[in-house]
Amino acid sequence: MEARKRHVLIWSIVRPAAIAVSKILFNYDAQVCREEGPLLVLPNHNADLDPVLVACSFPKPLYFVASEHIMRGKAGDFLRWSTDIIPRQKGGNASSTIRSIIRHVQDGHDVCIFPEGNRSWDGVTRPITPATGKMVRMSGAKLVTYRTEGVYFSNPRWAGGSLRRGKTHGGVVGVYEPEYLKSITAKAVQELIERDLYEDAYARQRKKPVKFKGRRLAEHLETLLFACPHCHAEGKLRSEGNYLYCDECGTALRYTEEGFFAGENMIFDTVLDWCIWQKELVEKKCAEASDKSIFSDSGLKLFEVSTAESEKLICEGELSVFGDRLVLPDGTEIKHGEISGMSVRGPQDLYFSTKSQNYLITSDKICCISKYLTACKVFDKSLIYGI
Repeated sequence: MEARKRHVLIWSIVRPAAIAVSKILFNYDAQVCREEGPLLVLPNHNADLDPVLVACSFPKPLYFVASEHIMRGKAGDFLRWSTDIIPRQKGGNASSTIRSIIRHVQDGHDVCIFPEGNRSWDGVTRPITPATGKMVRMSGAKLVTYRTEGVYFSNPRWAGGSLRRGKTHGGVVGVYEPEYLKSITAKAVQELIERDLYEDAYARQRKKPVKFKGRRLAEHLETLLFACPHCHAEGKLRSEGNYLYCDECGTALRYTEEGFFAGENMIFDTVLDWCIWQKELVEKKCAEASDKSIFSDSGLKLFEVSTAESEKLICEGELSVFGDRLVLPDGTEIKHGEISGMSVRGPQDLYFSTKSQNYLITSDKICCISKYLTACKVFDKSLIYGI
């Protein structure tokens, strides 16, 4: 009870600050939700500061489910004390997280979870984490779906944390009583969540363009885009300022304030269309895989991860993916079927798990790590992953 009083007090102080920060950074307009709980709030996920944006709409404290890496060290100790964050192991098993969510709901608390499992790369809502509908029905909470609009262009995942100021909005899409949720199937609950959270930032932008102003608008695009659609060269893309260049064929594209590409050699005018083409390219490379690596990158750091505790550096070396295996920088070979979960944190930190180990691969240089996850998913469609 003392902890709850503390959380309520802290929320009453932090929420007005969140509203002010969201307005300054995102020009964010938040619809206030006054539904009585316990609530299970499910928003779409586009920005690093999405928890701050969502908090603007809820006068009572939300207990957020968040990646366990933020729980390490003194910062983690403070978050446990101030907000009682529910940790989720990236690329790992979610059973303990689900138990914590249900326990909070049973205690009468409002919980917020981002069911995509990770931020969108291309402005389109990602597939909802499997079994979300089942978990929602089990919780006994009132479901509140919440959608943000325009946020993708303010804080693109590939942009290295840079912000662009335009106009954004967030609000409740649907409210569903627990009795109704129990009267329909888990599949039906999953489908209504997917419907409510779906957002195509580029479709919205084409209908009603909004300028998102900032500096160096194209920089770090190569953490997502690794192949040139003009000459098909891989690893030759380079961003600088508002431009993306291919050092192989000389293509130069400008990234506009509206979030579109412009230039003489433009084949795709959106990141979304480029990503769709790249996914097809990865699938083709996987289908044609032989004994040679499909992708490889050198100078990557391999860590062993202890859930919510620490990261231990193992070595630095080359990561490669083949038709039947992933080869880690220390030479360890992991068959595709042995990977139980995989996810990318931020633009280029790769988390993955086997039955016995949790790993993290990072890079000090700008490169596309997400292509490994895409390839592994092609080889093992049962793989639970986020990107």
